[in-house]
Amino acid sequence: MNRLLVFCLSIVVLAAACGEKKAVYDDVPTFEIDPNASGTIFMSDFVDSVSYIRLENRSDALIWEIVNVYLTDDRVVVVDRKNEKVMVYDKAGNYISKVHRKGRGPGEYLNMSRAFIDDQNRVIILDYWENKLYYYTFTGEHLKTVEEFSPKTTIRHMINSPDGSFVCYDYGHDPGISYICDVWRVDSLGNRGEVLMNTGLVHPTFQYILPHDLYYLPNGNIGFMPMEDEVHYEIDSDGMKPYLQFVVKGKTIGHFSGVYNIEWFENNMELYTVRWWTQHKNNYVFTGWRSERSELFWTLYDGDVMKMGDELDFRLPDDETVLFNNRRDGMALFEPIMTNAPDRVITPMSGIMVWDALSTPDLPSTTRKKLESLVTGMTEDEILHMNPVLQILHVR
Repeated sequence: MNRLLVFCLSIVVLAAACGEKKAVYDDVPTFEIDPNASGTIFMSDFVDSVSYIRLENRSDALIWEIVNVYLTDDRVVVVDRKNEKVMVYDKAGNYISKVHRKGRGPGEYLNMSRAFIDDQNRVIILDYWENKLYYYTFTGEHLKTVEEFSPKTTIRHMINSPDGSFVCYDYGHDPGISYICDVWRVDSLGNRGEVLMNTGLVHPTFQYILPHDLYYLPNGNIGFMPMEDEVHYEIDSDGMKPYLQFVVKGKTIGHFSGVYNIEWFENNMELYTVRWWTQHKNNYVFTGWRSERSELFWTLYDGDVMKMGDELDFRLPDDETVLFNNRRDGMALFEPIMTNAPDRVITPMSGIMVWDALSTPDLPSTTRKKLESLVTGMTEDEILHMNPVLQILHVR
């Protein structure tokens, strides 16, 4: 019996003995997660270097909130959820075009619920208000519309598969609505297909909307990890199977029972340990958590060993560092977004965060040179109000 399996079995036995939530599967790598564990996650353990792309400032191409970034051979495609548009840039960040066709006319969408690109470099936009799927070129030309996409369903999250089909997830939490959550396939014509999982959750649930429930795996398949189930699943042409499992000490959302409402959620979410985001790049699974005490901690799995820590060490070789990309309630945060790149972790940085970094006296010299090269000749006000900079972590 190998070392990993012995460790996994010991965790399952320990969890059962202590009365904690038990592992769901006994045949996948399983790790106990202790929200109170102290330690440091070193970014240098899995990140080789950092590069930056400053997205060009234009009055007709301002960005509000980046949720997804797609990288092709020669393009950077940015999904701006708040502005409901898809922006296309070259690899240097120069603006090329956009898809922004809101309206009620032919080839126009009312709501950009989700947006993707496929291997034919088509932009795909889901309008779940009307259960329609729209296809566009990178220049915004309308190609086709799937008029009835997975009819009579509510799609809360969706992702495209390499074969042109889609995986959909309804984790909804609409007050007063009661029905079962599913994970299911939809083919390229919009026909609902195989149900991959019935999660057993009855609405209203405590589920929170996170952009990382469905994500791209390095091997091209789809990953799935619902917040209320600390299991990572892989979805391929044969179905869905677990590949990594956490057993979290203390209360998690999986313990929640009751009627969901937004007021209760906002006042009580801190009572639970929750997975905030997950990045699976090459052989590494990097996850950000928030504990019952509303404190952040992180885990890093390298395919063999699981590391936990309540601190991140951003330092890299060659006098370089990773930078925080957000700030909330006075706290500096590292919050990656979803990308199709199998070996890249991407975090958008506002001009304010770039200015703050450059104003830090002890900013490592290599990082300073890279940032300064992005804003040469710009005034403080121009930097503070510029479009986001993409910080790209190159994973070994």
